[in-house]
Amino acid sequence: MSDLSRLKKFQNDEYRISYLDSHVKGGIAYQIRWLREKLGLTQTQFGELVGMPQAVISRLENAEGGAVNINTLLKIANGLKIGLAVGFSNFETVLKSDVSPVGLAVESIQETINRLQAMPERAVANEIPTTLPNSATVEVATTWQTSTQPNHPTILLLIASGTRNFGTFMQTGVWSS
Repeated sequence: MSDLSRLKKFQNDEYRISYLDSHVKGGIAYQIRWLREKLGLTQTQFGELVGMPQAVISRLENAEGGAVNINTLLKIANGLKIGLAVGFSNFETVLKSDVSPVGLAVESIQETINRLQAMPERAVANEIPTTLPNSATVEVATTWQTSTQPNHPTILLLIASGTRNFGTFMQTGVWSS
């Protein structure tokens, strides 16, 4: 099915509302559970870490559990020292979102710093490989900023293979300039 055919389904109010509801709630529920399991914590222990009772964590991990509010998500983000990005988007972006375990994985601020410190410095563009394997997918993301800020890459080159399906997407390298 083409992207255009998939997008046209969103013209139906009932389909669009149902899809968005399950997509957002399911993604958040899966991600919260993944974060808890990554830390090896029970729902009670995770709740203590982020300042919430076990019953709230249980509800948040259930995609059918009901409403999730921004303050709750901020409390989790602050408790785990991770970022939170909430925003509106078009449905083309929704369809392209990576809901695989890799796409929903989150690093704490310390894990990000450790990863970046362990990466070799790539000071010049010619150090980035000029040929890519046939199976590689290349995504280039640029920031919206008009000026470069220290320690903030302006271009990220992600080389990966596989699909966006659960369990089959595998990152094979990251270079930034």
